[in-house]
Amino acid sequence: QYSGISDLDLTGAVRVDANISIKGHTRSEVKNINSFKEVERALKWEIQRQKNLLKRGKSLTQETRHWDDKRRITISLRAKEFEEDYRYFPEQDLVPITINDIFIQEVRDNLPEMPNERVLRLRRDYNLSEFDADNLVIDKNMADFYETGANSNPSFGPFEYKQLCNWLMNDISRELNEQNKTIKDTKLHPSQVVNLILHINEGKITSKIAKSLINEMLQGISVSKIIEKNGKKRISDEGFIKKKCLEAINENPKIVKDCRNNSKAIEALIGKVMGKTKGQADPGITRQMILKLLQKLDVIS
Repeated sequence: QYSGISDLDLTGAVRVDANISIKGHTRSEVKNINSFKEVERALKWEIQRQKNLLKRGKSLTQETRHWDDKRRITISLRAKEFEEDYRYFPEQDLVPITINDIFIQEVRDNLPEMPNERVLRLRRDYNLSEFDADNLVIDKNMADFYETGANSNPSFGPFEYKQLCNWLMNDISRELNEQNKTIKDTKLHPSQVVNLILHINEGKITSKIAKSLINEMLQGISVSKIIEKNGKKRISDEGFIKKKCLEAINENPKIVKDCRNNSKAIEALIGKVMGKTKGQADPGITRQMILKLLQKLDVIS
């Protein structure tokens, strides 16, 4: 992928002819196999087919067979009785090729950046960990996407570089895997992810809201349009949040009681408020409000 030899898309790129024979008998050649998994399936079928014929006292014919990947069977195409049927032809001897050090150096100088070199540069230029850089370069398209995004906003520094990497490697990659797609199969643009990070850092949306936008972002829809369409904005109105906090406290007396001795119960109460606001309430304001109200009720000190 990095040297431009292959795009790593196996569709139409893998073509295998598999030959199989039971010991001491003629062989069959199986064509139309287009993946490594299909090689295994085709050979398993053909081995069993030949064994079944021999068990019934039948003789095996030297032939070419077609692998039907939908029915998962082989079908006879043509018999091959003589060596001439294979159209063998002699191959000429290759002439000696002399390669000198100058030529080798020229080739090296013109090679594109390789994965190991890119890992070192990503760590140097974007302050990424070895783990993050290694994961990014696995897919050249993903690494290219990352660098385009990281370089698109002059305000970005080490913190934002790490954020961008996290979004690509975690939530966005998870959504791509669920859809069985790569990043180049979508309409997602680096500027969208950069904009998503800016919205989070400016307090316009929560991380929870941001995660819910990814599917539509993959369709090329901008963050602002998704927010406008779905009304997914961070709520920072203290009066509104206080009202929802009081509702959560009144509706969950057991959780409130548990807050005396269990800090996790406070998190559960905050979760109830976030549920009521569909994840839109500002987490910081919500936490402060819950703690303040619990102190007023003498639940916590």
